[in-house]
Amino acid sequence: MDDACSRPTLMPLDLLREITNGFSEERRLGSGSFGKVYEGVLQDGKKIAVKMLYDMPGLDDEQFKNEFKNLTWLRHQNIVRLVGYCYDIQEIQVMHEGRLILAERTHRALCLEYMSKGSLENYLSDECDRYDWHTGYGIINGICKGLKYLHNELEPPIYHLDLKPANVLLDENMVPRIADFGMSRLFTDEQTRATRSSLGTFGYLPPEYIHNNLISNKFDIFSLGVVIIKIMAGRAGYFNSAEMPSREFTDLVQEKWTTKLLETFNLRKAYSAQVRICIKIALSCVQEDRHKRPTIQDIVDRLNNTVAKCTDAARMDWFLIYQDSLGHLTQPGNISNLHCEQETPSKNNPSPSYDMEADKNIFPRYAQDPIDKHVNHIYHGSTFNQDTATIIHSTCFEENASPTKAVLDGDSPNDNQEYSADGNSLPGVEGFQISGDPKPGSTLRACGFSINGTTVCHIQWVHYLKDGTRHSIEGATTSDYVVTADDVDTLLAVDCTPMDDNGRQGNLVMEFANNANKITCDPELQNDVNICISRGRADFDVFVLMYSPEEWEHATLVLRRTGYQVNLSRKDEILIDEKYSPNVQIKIPIGRTTQFILVSSRGVNLPFNTQGITEPSTEDNDIRLRDLTVLVFRAFQNKTPLSSLVLPKETDAISFAKEKNIDDIPSS
Repeated sequence: MDDACSRPTLMPLDLLREITNGFSEERRLGSGSFGKVYEGVLQDGKKIAVKMLYDMPGLDDEQFKNEFKNLTWLRHQNIVRLVGYCYDIQEIQVMHEGRLILAERTHRALCLEYMSKGSLENYLSDECDRYDWHTGYGIINGICKGLKYLHNELEPPIYHLDLKPANVLLDENMVPRIADFGMSRLFTDEQTRATRSSLGTFGYLPPEYIHNNLISNKFDIFSLGVVIIKIMAGRAGYFNSAEMPSREFTDLVQEKWTTKLLETFNLRKAYSAQVRICIKIALSCVQEDRHKRPTIQDIVDRLNNTVAKCTDAARMDWFLIYQDSLGHLTQPGNISNLHCEQETPSKNNPSPSYDMEADKNIFPRYAQDPIDKHVNHIYHGSTFNQDTATIIHSTCFEENASPTKAVLDGDSPNDNQEYSADGNSLPGVEGFQISGDPKPGSTLRACGFSINGTTVCHIQWVHYLKDGTRHSIEGATTSDYVVTADDVDTLLAVDCTPMDDNGRQGNLVMEFANNANKITCDPELQNDVNICISRGRADFDVFVLMYSPEEWEHATLVLRRTGYQVNLSRKDEILIDEKYSPNVQIKIPIGRTTQFILVSSRGVNLPFNTQGITEPSTEDNDIRLRDLTVLVFRAFQNKTPLSSLVLPKETDAISFAKEKNIDDIPSS
């Protein structure tokens, strides 16, 4: 009986009498339409709830057995679990036509897991002061998930038909469990039709049932709406909602709960928005037209979305607090040049400038590779100005956004808008999201809907590192961003600050890539890196930019555990041969998908290019070779331990070397 996956146990009537103290009134927990519930204490001290069904005419044995068989398989964290049952037939003496005769009496009981906190009904009050918002939301979310299980994950589905606070039980952690579901299914069809007018509880019955005896899955949705309103607005909340305009009622409930929130800034705003969405869901559930009510899947999806936003807000506050404690709190840069558009960096149209230190460059300017189809502009040695923000016209968000959520009960993007001191709504972005595969070489795109007159947006891609620090990615100031080896093992995010033509600035919107998980290599690329490190040396064919703007020369970049060499193929000349040191760096310029910069220990910048090196020469292969070279270089420089590697077989290493154009891989 302790195993949550075990089948319910047959329990004799005498045992039930014993553990309930003879079904005494002291042990009675409550009663419902079909029976009384008693507290039972087993020999090991554990408690169960024993529901003795009334001996009612019309209860069909075969129907009971068939429906009971369905109930035994219900397994969900938000459904009260059936742990045992009783089906006992006893002979009793009854008076019949003036004399005693023997007759059979059937005792039926369902034994359920015991919920120590009782029913939700005990916690409702007009002040809603018996639980905080986190507990209240957990109850709402749990009820919805349990109902989704009954409606969508069972075949045939089960309609509860009497969902109300008294039938929502709470465990010791205030986790809700739906009870008494589908009890009307235990009766024959004739009895069900005859008693339909008494199904459910007044106040939770939908109009179509009251007027036309119509039962559908929207029956439970209406009852759910009433329950949520009572959780959020108290016992009288449903009647108040009917007397007030929906917007006014929503504002009132949101304000009441928001004043109780003690969270940090962004998290408090996210929870306040969650409150508003929950009450709007509830109001959409109690619409008179059942066709306008949402499905339980719509509701659960909407709730899950609020949880994701609260998680992002909590992470944002944590980073800001951490940075502030270190004195690294980043303030938004000054906004300038409101109508300046810049090209979007991508594989086919990269940004026109390197983010390198021009004063250390040994060349007068960076040259365009005549065979590089990605480059359409002359390179400029420049340093990104942190005080100058790049502005992207907001129309790029509108065109690229792809909303996926249905609007519930007239919900609109403006419901959670912010207001300026003069009462006018501030510029904003709704549905902000990142699309694309978050792997090195792939392009991510930040997009959303502009609202409240937003015409331009300040975009900045950022890294969150292991120590909690936040670094803006220099030059990454357009909506498209190509993931590189620089992003591996970091949290990648994008900041968006909306503005309008009057220069008014809205609140910062932030979104994490990869579902707020660290960027990682794909397994094949990581395996390639491990092979190179395990061999202790890797030779990469590359192009290096030499003494004139268009002079790219073929070279070999030799990487070893202790240092590196740059060998010019045409002259058989060693250009650089040195050991790794803290001054040696390898950088990836924004928008240059096949290029990287090697900064020597003397501060010399050498641009490299893998465009056209691979065989077969494809854009993806060239990008992959660039990222592989950078990752192997950094692994050797950082002294990656061999014990951390998952090494391939020898034959795999040899075939890999041939495929990736890596020479001189020594044997073991």
